[in-house]
Amino acid sequence: MKHTSILGLVLAASMLMVGTANAATNIAVISAGKLVTSSPQYKSAEEAMRKEFESRADELKDSVAKLSADIEKFKRDADIMSGTDRAQKEKDLNTRRIDQGYAERKFKEDFASRRQELFNEALEDITKVIKAVAKEGKYDLVVQDPVYAVDSIDITETVLKRLKKGK
Repeated sequence: MKHTSILGLVLAASMLMVGTANAATNIAVISAGKLVTSSPQYKSAEEAMRKEFESRADELKDSVAKLSADIEKFKRDADIMSGTDRAQKEKDLNTRRIDQGYAERKFKEDFASRRQELFNEALEDITKVIKAVAKEGKYDLVVQDPVYAVDSIDITETVLKRLKKGK
């Protein structure tokens, strides 16, 4: 009795495997790099980044230039300054240099964080469109950036058109 039930299970399982092996799998591919760089979502995210950080970058650049000019002036005038004035000015310039380094690091961190945030938002929109196109095309699998694929299964342009319509 035990052997016949196990044999029945094995036969049933093998019949299921044969059925799924014969089913055609509909596969599509996408070029993620092209989708990201060509999508209006990514372009608008880049423009938002530029607008958001442009004035801060200009301020930072001006601050660096002013500090450099003040250091050069100090180097020229150091010999004619009194010892206490020279020490005070040197201390002030070192403090400004440290503050400048901190401001630059903070800017880079804020920029990277915001860039990642905007990129993730754009990627979320792109992923939704890829899924919608895949469902409409009745694809079982969408592969990102394969080593090789024929053009007939590449849905990158279809997704890009949909992304541009959605904007």
